Amino acid sequence: MKKQAAVFLLCIFGMIPLSASTQKLGLGFQLLGPTIIGSGYIDLKVNQRVRCELGLGLIGVYGGVKAYSLPLNNKQSFRVYGGLQYSYFYLINFSGFSSTCFAHGLHVPIGVQWRKKSGFSFGAEIGPLIALNTSYIAPVPALRLGYYFKSK
Repeated sequence: MKKQAAVFLLCIFGMIPLSASTQKLGLGFQLLGPTIIGSGYIDLKVNQRVRCELGLGLIGVYGGVKAYSLPLNNKQSFRVYGGLQYSYFYLINFSGFSSTCFAHGLHVPIGVQWRKKSGFSFGAEIGPLIALNTSYIAPVPALRLGYYFKSK
């Protein structure tokens, strides 16, 4: 798990210039999503249409990118997006927690986001979660609530 966390951090900090005046930061929580139950996330602007996201969930971690249909700005707007995320999580079966089954795989969300001028956002998404080390494939929905900080 340390290896995956290091890859996420290198990906995010390697792709994003650390200039506070041009960087937008978002923080939020999602119910369900790529870590199955829920997670908190940090969302960083790469350019006007692409954002990197890193999340820590109740039973997993994830990181990846999302591409938006409209440029991101401070105006109130509705956006459609698609993404690709790598997820590392604990598999849950219907009889409770599996004793040894951690999985890693890809999550391909397609969703919508509504963001107000104040920075608050609400979103919904759905996409397949494909575990690469097991035969687990499932559609995973998510409801997201977040806040985006204004840049200086």
